[in-house]
Amino acid sequence: MVTSHFYVGIKCDIGWLNQKSRLSPTSDGKNIYTLSKQIFDDTWNGEGIHQVQVTALDPTALQHQQFDLFTDTVEPNASLNSAIDKINQRYGEFTVAPASIMDRSNMPNVISPAWRPSGHRKTI
Repeated sequence: MVTSHFYVGIKCDIGWLNQKSRLSPTSDGKNIYTLSKQIFDDTWNGEGIHQVQVTALDPTALQHQQFDLFTDTVEPNASLNSAIDKINQRYGEFTVAPASIMDRSNMPNVISPAWRPSGHRKTI
């Protein structure tokens, strides 16, 4: 699945600061992180943050996307990301992961629902 439309929202004391952005179609987490960080740096003014949301809008299967005639649409790490995804699907989440997230806390990979902020639920 790839998408080119992303929504990044930051909930702070004054409400939601949000922005929609467009990239060339991607499923690369590094590209999505870079876009999210750029939007965060552009919109956040130093106030307290309660929630951060990154949403991929209108994901499509790779074979059903329309390519741009004038830009290079091949992601340089597409085959590497695909191989990592296959290994992680077969042997479990984070079998292959960036060194920067190794030895992180033992928190489960879950999102707490807004109505129960101290509890956990399984991510989608």
